[in-house]
Amino acid sequence: METSHRNLLPHMNALSLSHLDLQTALRGIYLSLALFATYRILLAAYNVYFSPLRLFPGPKIAAASYLPFYYRKFFGTLNPWYLELHSQYGEVVRFTPNDLSFTNEHAYKDIYGGKTANHTANPKSGSFYTKTYGNTWTMLTEPDDTRHGQIRKVFANAFSDRALKLQEPLILKLYNFATFDIMADLTFSEPLGLLQSNQYTPWVKAMFASIRNNQKTKVFKAIPVLRALAFLFLPRNFKKIMKENYRNSVERVNYRIANPPADYDMWKLVLEKGTDVLQPAEMHTNAAIFMKAGTETTATALSGLTYHLLRNPDKLAKVVAEVRAQPDEASLNLLTLPRLRYLNACFEEGLRIYPPVAEGLPREVPAGGNVICGQYIPPKTRMWVPQYVNNRNPRNFMDADKFIPERWLDGEGYDSDKKHALQPFSTGPRNCIGKNLAYHEMRVILAKLLWHFDLRLAERSSNWAEQKTYILWEKPELYVIAEPVR
Repeated sequence: METSHRNLLPHMNALSLSHLDLQTALRGIYLSLALFATYRILLAAYNVYFSPLRLFPGPKIAAASYLPFYYRKFFGTLNPWYLELHSQYGEVVRFTPNDLSFTNEHAYKDIYGGKTANHTANPKSGSFYTKTYGNTWTMLTEPDDTRHGQIRKVFANAFSDRALKLQEPLILKLYNFATFDIMADLTFSEPLGLLQSNQYTPWVKAMFASIRNNQKTKVFKAIPVLRALAFLFLPRNFKKIMKENYRNSVERVNYRIANPPADYDMWKLVLEKGTDVLQPAEMHTNAAIFMKAGTETTATALSGLTYHLLRNPDKLAKVVAEVRAQPDEASLNLLTLPRLRYLNACFEEGLRIYPPVAEGLPREVPAGGNVICGQYIPPKTRMWVPQYVNNRNPRNFMDADKFIPERWLDGEGYDSDKKHALQPFSTGPRNCIGKNLAYHEMRVILAKLLWHFDLRLAERSSNWAEQKTYILWEKPELYVIAEPVR
């Protein structure tokens, strides 16, 4: 028995040591958690009571932590939250420890405008804008103002009024294809196939999916403890989708450069400036961003305007009468359509009440701070103008929640509206380079649609505008009843 007891002693000692090691490990974990909790509590207290932004109005919980913001960002509900905050706290709201939201009429000029003698330009937020899949900056994301100016100068040639006039025959031909396809489908239940297919290609589907998933990815990257859970909420093939999206742009740009067409297109006009400014990777990434920014936003604006026109039959009747008063369909061109006053008023109102970039994009206050809307803002603060909320601010627009194209016409009782508060294409040296093209596209598409068809809103789309946002709107299908004009 003695021997047996002696043999057991080493095992008992080992068990005791293991127990002690476990206790030590647990104490270390508890201590780490306690220290982390203490740090977070102290940080929250600093954010609320001692931060340079402490005097700006907003909910205490949002000033203490980023979690309320990221929660709503992930689930696409930032717009109603911003609307609630600004209704309660006014035109400047602190909605995270380091973010301010502005809906003042001068906010766009002060935040996004260029450098002047009395004002310092605010750079793009480095925590928001990142390189693309090709590890390259685009014209949209490039942080350096000098490099951005060089890239923009090259592409500006392709988006000028001269370029649009050169490309008008191609643009009008494609829009005619679209209206013929719609008419044939309605008349014979069989499209002519002039636009080849009525289905989105995998490339287009990938672009749409990447917009939403990119925003969700930002939430996981911002909260380290959630990074390991990202796979539960994002598509397993997300990286593959992004890679495919980029590869498609690379192949198409390379093919286009190697096989120049006879007609004018964007790249012919870009390459007139020479290829010494742009690297191949910059051509690829900018082409990808043009496909996203130049299609999704235009389609969104047209969808939103169509919905609001169909919800307001009296407004629809006015714009239809103006379009059909033109002598013939050939008159619906890039020269004539900008002169149709009510049509253009409808576009301004559509962009106001349903802006494609609903949430706004951030800028960061430079070193030394800056004065925004008459208030000093400390360095490193991120600033936003959430377009959807800004455009519905009753201090900017009377009857702000109503669709009233007449507000953009003189003598209709809306002269007090702060028209300059509407900036759907942003403002300053980094405003949207494709603004003119977007207006031309939207005018021609809607005018031709109204020329050929009488439109009614289908019942199932009566609440279409109730949507989530991931910077852009997550749009459901818009069902419209279209009858050919006889």
